[in-house]
Amino acid sequence: MNLRPKLWPCRLFIFAFLFLALFFGAPPLVPKASADGELARARKAREEFMAKIQSHKRGDWLALVKQFEQAADVQPKREHAAKGRFLAAELLMLSYDRFGIDSDAIRAGDLARRAVKGCSRCPDAASAQIIIGRSLIVSKKTEEAYRELMKVGLNYRGSPEETLAAALMATLSEGAGNIAPKPNTGPTSQASQTAQAGQPKQAGQTQAKQTNQSSQPTQSSQTSSDKTSPPKAAPKAAPATRAAPKAPSPRSDGYNQFFGLYLDDRGSYSEVTAYTERVVPYLYNLLPPANEGGKFRVYVDFKDTRLAPRAPMSLSDTTSLVSLVKVNQLNDDTVRLVVDLPEAHPYIPVFLDNPPRLILRVASKPDLLPPSEPDAPPTPRPVPVPIKPVKGPYNSMARQLGLTIRKVVIDPGHGGKDGGAAAFGYKEKDIVLKVGLALAKKVESRLGLKVVLTRDTDRFVTLDRRTKIARDEKADLFISLHVNANTLAKAEGVETYILNFTDDPSAMAVATRENSSSDKSMNEIKDLVSKIARNTKVAESRVLAKAIHSGILASLTSKHKVRDLGVKEAAFVVLADVEVPAVLVEMGFITNEAEAKRLNDPAYLELLTDGLCNGLAAYLEGLP
Repeated sequence: MNLRPKLWPCRLFIFAFLFLALFFGAPPLVPKASADGELARARKAREEFMAKIQSHKRGDWLALVKQFEQAADVQPKREHAAKGRFLAAELLMLSYDRFGIDSDAIRAGDLARRAVKGCSRCPDAASAQIIIGRSLIVSKKTEEAYRELMKVGLNYRGSPEETLAAALMATLSEGAGNIAPKPNTGPTSQASQTAQAGQPKQAGQTQAKQTNQSSQPTQSSQTSSDKTSPPKAAPKAAPATRAAPKAPSPRSDGYNQFFGLYLDDRGSYSEVTAYTERVVPYLYNLLPPANEGGKFRVYVDFKDTRLAPRAPMSLSDTTSLVSLVKVNQLNDDTVRLVVDLPEAHPYIPVFLDNPPRLILRVASKPDLLPPSEPDAPPTPRPVPVPIKPVKGPYNSMARQLGLTIRKVVIDPGHGGKDGGAAAFGYKEKDIVLKVGLALAKKVESRLGLKVVLTRDTDRFVTLDRRTKIARDEKADLFISLHVNANTLAKAEGVETYILNFTDDPSAMAVATRENSSSDKSMNEIKDLVSKIARNTKVAESRVLAKAIHSGILASLTSKHKVRDLGVKEAAFVVLADVEVPAVLVEMGFITNEAEAKRLNDPAYLELLTDGLCNGLAAYLEGLP
């Protein structure tokens, strides 16, 4: 019997499935090498394109943009995908500069937004943020553009793009409307954009220019109103000096609090007073009306600040110079004060420190503003003891059994004949011992836990001995302290590890270096890892790692710029035979000269140990 015909239904089904998969969303099966090649080819095409830029039509620009988009879509790594989308966005914005087609700028903004979302700390993120702002300017979304441009200064301080963002914001605040460059015969570089937008101004210079511009309209409007309106009532008498409202209890996370808001008519000028717990950095500016007949808007952003529980959100009072006063929580760490003015009146803000308060004064003429007191310097934000509790998975061993933490083993790595990594005259074994001793004191005094150190002097302790100490002492947690190293001198940052196998080359390199003093074979290590992986406490280790890592970053970044390398997994021998939640912290790179010096600075180590203790506290608070 011939069975061949019966195979055709199966073949037809397979062909139909492949056809549908091809045209309706099957993910492209592109090998990593091929994906890298796509981006490399697109960049090569861009170089050739820019060399003959004058000869290309808009269709050529869009074709190259599409090539970058396709290359970005197949990238396995988010930073490579972000790079492809940024380069596509940059080309679209250059196309807008050349041909003046609004849709190019708007589409550039969408791609730039995806690039920033995909990798907010990549080298091109600040430039992408500029493109987002320019795109919104083209769309005539002035306030949104201003907010996006502010992010450059807030998130990428010290970058060259911060200057361009300041120039664009200054032009927006002067009411210039759509400030995107007009179409021209060639692409506009960032440098030329800066020239078109104007150089950034200091706060006083910007204010002076606004003052000069606003004085003329105000005078003319008063003259016309005098002819048609009855005489105005005499100005109100200046109220007596008000006692400061009672400040709320300090927050445990260290944030400043906004808690008081008042508006006073001082006769020749109006005064808005905002009370906070302490003096903090602030940003301010004047925005033009969003539509014809609208109000001018002064805003003041208080950094490192949150609204107190019963803080006023708005005031019902108004004056002839101030038509609205309100406040809101702009984002997690910024409170925005908004004051609406019927005209672009001269104004000046000043932060005073006794008691801490910001005073915003508004007058109809510059010479009616009172002399300004000197600004008080911002108060450094204190490093909080507790941070937000970190919750773990409900099905972990700790959650099911109500795990109680009483004893912690702190393991300063290396020691004695094993110096660990070394560079610039510093040794890993000395740094981690300092941190371990200081951390032990803080954990015992602040958290009330019993601490056992695997070593408290410069002596050699085998990896097996360290884990045996944890078992013999019946420890509840295990924290191993180390300092990182890399052949790249620029490598920097903090990373935290839990036990697992990995295919990440950098994590494997770190584990290999830290395991160098072990005499275990890979088979023995694999058996130990398998044993731990079957234990549900591996999930609890991940929760502990996230809490400690967050605590370190929160503390260090309060005064320093620190790179976050994340929570990772690798096969560390010192973690392999510990049957409790265990983490290994790489506190920085001794091979990075700047980071090595910080790791030997007592003030920096104080912040570091604070962060470790804070993270452990957050983990404890998250337990049931």
